[in-house]
Amino acid sequence: MQLYIDGEPKGRKSALGVKYYEEFSERFWEKPQTIYDIAHEINLSQTMSHTTTPST
Repeated sequence: MQLYIDGEPKGRKSALGVKYYEEFSERFWEKPQTIYDIAHEINLSQTMSHTTTPST
């Protein structure tokens, strides 16, 4: 889809391509983390550290 938008001859436009391009063109993975995201990561790391501690 990006090739089509850039005018490249190999680029093709399809219904699914348009849908997914619009959805992912926002580059959601680069958005800043929210307070919820940070708290969630902290909780996960604490949970993992408690469950991965070897018992003797």
